[in-house]
This record gives sequence, structure tokens and C-alpha cells, in this order.
Amino acid sequence: MSPVELPEEYPKLPSSAPPVLLLTPPRVSERSALASAASFGLRADRRLGALRVDARTVEYSEASIHHRLFRASGGLQHRDVSRWMRGDLRRPFEVSDRDAVRMALQAALAVPALSGRTEGPSSVKRLHVASSSKEGKSRSDVVTHVAVQFRRVERGILADGPGGMITVFVHPDGRASGFDLLWRPAWKVFRESEGLVEPRNAVEEVIRNWARRGLRSGRVTQVRFGYLELDWTSKQRLLQPAYVVFGVFHGPVGKARFGRIEAVHASTSPAGPLLPPRPRLVRTFPQRGNKSTQPRPGP
Repeated sequence: MSPVELPEEYPKLPSSAPPVLLLTPPRVSERSALASAASFGLRADRRLGALRVDARTVEYSEASIHHRLFRASGGLQHRDVSRWMRGDLRRPFEVSDRDAVRMALQAALAVPALSGRTEGPSSVKRLHVASSSKEGKSRSDVVTHVAVQFRRVERGILADGPGGMITVFVHPDGRASGFDLLWRPAWKVFRESEGLVEPRNAVEEVIRNWARRGLRSGRVTQVRFGYLELDWTSKQRLLQPAYVVFGVFHGPVGKARFGRIEAVHASTSPAGPLLPPRPRLVRTFPQRGNKSTQPRPGP
């Protein structure tokens, strides 16, 4: 019997294995950043705004609006910094989940880049801000902003991971103060899946991986199935079905606990790794006679 407790439930699987999908490569440039900004209602004129370009992003700003594209993923972040995550502590933002979703949908449907991508399941998160008096006698915890997230659904399969979502930030005035779009477009089927790995077998593989890292006392709290989409700064060529396994472990001191999340292939015929390789460690050391450094391969 494994020292790591298995989950009580496993995800329900589709009747047929979903294929591996080839994603459209992102093409992020100054021109595409301006065109994207224009689709959000900005004038997108270099004479009226400013372009900031670096190795990771291209950002156009106009007045209080910042519009940023990520080179690796093609994801975008759109912010009105004069209103984003700002509110009045004296007037809490009281809104039901239903009304928050309605306001987010109304805002998203007005943006061409977001239309047609809000049909997946939604979740609502509230930004809480705590304040207290100088003497510390009175404290308050108020909601000043709401974030509504819509998850991607591809061929009937929910996306999982940090990507595959739209987030609409709703200001207390009822209008959007920002948008996040991390949704790599699928181009075509790259490979049909021959079948799916049994969820329990996938979980046992994860537990063996954890054991090799010295994690041997804990339990698996949740297992999810879906298309795995990566984060803002990761390049991703394929969208593949995966299991995402959540675990909790007991720390060495007292009752301290910490969590772990790991993704493994769900297809019996995967098309390469799910995650990009970890960056190689490079050491530097000073040369004799000067203070410059030379790279030295890591272990």
C-alpha cells in the first residue's frame, strides 16, 4: 500500500480519447501589438502613446491604458491602471456572482478578440483589502474589485493549467478595468490519441515521482483531466490531454503542510513532453586578473 493516500474520486473521462492539437505559433511584433490595442478601442498611434519592447513582451500604453503582448505565448494583458484593482474602501463592492458574470460577459462581448470565448465555465474571485485604524482598535475587510474567469473548452474538453482562460476585472462602477487573455489558438489535429491512461495508473506514476524527491507522507487531494495549457512566458507547440494531480504533504516540523501539483500525460500515444525543459544551471566565476565572469556549465 502506498504511504501517499490515493484520492477518493477520479475524473470522469470522455467516451473517446481527445486528439493532440497543433497550436498556431504566436507572432508578436510592434505592428501586431498596435493592431491588438486598436481592437480594444485604443487609437494605437505612436504619436499618442508609447511602445516598450523587450525580450519577453511588447507593450503599448496610451494615457492610463497599458496593453501588453507576451512573445512566447501570444497572451495579452489589458489594463486601465487608473482603475484596475482600485476601489473605495468606504464603499464595498457588493455584487452577486450572477451579476458579476453578467457584467463581465457584457464587457467581453464588446471586444472582438474575446467574443466567442466566454462560453466555458466561469468562476468569480473577489479582491479583499484590509484596513485598520492607527490605534489598531478597528479593522475592516472590504471587497474593492471582482475578477471573473472563463475557462477554455476545446472539442468538449476543459482546459487546465495556468493558460486556457479569459479573465475580466470588474470595477465597482460596473465596467471592466482590465482583461487577461491566455488562449493559444488551435490550428489542426496533430495526432489522434489511441486511448487514455487509466486515472489511477497516472496517479500512481505521480506518486512514484514524488517518492523519488523524498515526498512519501501525504495524500492526493484532487485529480483533474483536460487539455494542459502553459503560462504566459512558456512556448507551447502542442495542446495535449493530461491529468493534473494535486497533493498535500506533512512538513518535518509540527503540523506544517505544503502542496504539490504535477501534470502527466493522459494519452497513451503522447506527442512529446507536456512541459518545457527546465533551464540549465550556469555558474560564473571570475577570471584571473580582472573582474569579468565566464560561464561555467552546471552539473
